[in-house]
Amino acid sequence: MSLLATISTVAVASYALLSSVHKSAQALYALRTDASLPPYDPVDTGALPSVDVIVPCFNEDPRTLAACLKSLASQDYPGRLQVYVVDDGSA
Repeated sequence: MSLLATISTVAVASYALLSSVHKSAQALYALRTDASLPPYDPVDTGALPSVDVIVPCFNEDPRTLAACLKSLASQDYPGRLQVYVVDDGSA
């Protein structure tokens, strides 16, 4: 076997080994643990910044706009949330 063939074989074997180790580490990292999350501490909503959302629209389909606003209304941000719908002269 020539030196080039030996180096190629070692390189391919090393790549296969590293690939297997990487995939195994990904699988182990993705497993859920049995440790429970710390208890939820309610946040003082007065200390949170307010969030303003601007929804620009121009001749939007009403169903699309309704879905967008429904999604915004279902946010669980405990602070103040203001939504502005800006229509730029739709027909």
